[in-house]
Amino acid sequence: MIKRLVDVVLHDEKPLRRIVAKIISRSRLGYWLGVRIKVGNYLLLFHPTALSTILWYNATSRSEDAEFIQAFLRAGETYIDVGANIGVTVIPAAIAVGDSGKVIAFEPHPKTVKYLRENILLNKLNNIEVQNCALGDVRGTAYFTNKSSDDMNKVVSTDESNIQVPISLLDSFTEKCDQISLLKVDAEGYEKFVLAGAAQSMAKVECIYFEVDEQNFLEFGYSSQDLLRQVMALGFSIWRRNGHKHELVPIEINSFVPLTTGYENLFGVRNIHDFTARTKWHVS
Repeated sequence: MIKRLVDVVLHDEKPLRRIVAKIISRSRLGYWLGVRIKVGNYLLLFHPTALSTILWYNATSRSEDAEFIQAFLRAGETYIDVGANIGVTVIPAAIAVGDSGKVIAFEPHPKTVKYLRENILLNKLNNIEVQNCALGDVRGTAYFTNKSSDDMNKVVSTDESNIQVPISLLDSFTEKCDQISLLKVDAEGYEKFVLAGAAQSMAKVECIYFEVDEQNFLEFGYSSQDLLRQVMALGFSIWRRNGHKHELVPIEINSFVPLTTGYENLFGVRNIHDFTARTKWHVS
C-alpha cells in the first residue's frame, strides 16, 4: 500500500487528484454527497466504481469510445450495448439516437446495473431498455466475478467468491428490431459466446464494435483469430483504428497479431462506404 502510494506521488501527472479520487470512491463519500462528473455532453454520479474513479480523475480518459459511437449513430436508430457497466457508452449513444431511437443495454452485475439506472435517470433519458443479465450461447445461469475493479468483472466457471447471474441469448431481445445500426460487445473474453447466441440479431447489424483481448480469450479456450473468423463469417470486414487518428486499417486474419498485453477495440463493418460517410473517417 505504501509502495503504491509512493509510485503515485512520484510518477502520476496529478498525484493529489489521483489519491483524492480513490479516497472519495472507497469511502463512498462522492456517492452519498451526489457528486456529479461532467463527461463530454452528459453527467455521471460519482459511484464507488472503478470507472467513476477514473473519470473523476480524468474525464477524457475513455473519450474515444463515446466519440466514435456518437459519430456513427444517427437519430432514430437502434444501438445495443453488451457490457454496459455504468453507462459511459450507453448514455452517449442514447443522446445520439434521440427520443425516436432505441438503446438496449446489457449489464450482468446487479450492483453495477443499479448505478447504470441511476446515471440514466440523472441524464433524463427515456429511450434506454436495461437488461440485468449476461449474454451467451445458452440460456440459464452463470457465475460472475465480484471484483473491486468492477470494470473487469466477467463470466467464470467457478462459484468461489463469485455471484450467480442469469444468462440469455441476444436473439431473445431483438425480434422487434428491424435494423441494428451499431452493436458494442465488451464481454471480457465471452465475446465468442455472445455472438454464437446472436445469429438472427447479427443479420440486422450494420457495424459491430468489439473488444479483443487475447489473454481473456485463452481463458475460454479460443484465440483472437478464432473470433475474427467468426465475425467475418457473419458478413463483416474487419478493421482497426490507426492509433488515435480518424483512420481505419483493414485486417487480414492470418497475419493479425493481437496486443501482447491489454485490449484493443476493433470494427466489424458491413459497408465501409456507409461507415466512412457517417464518421468522416477515411481508409488507410
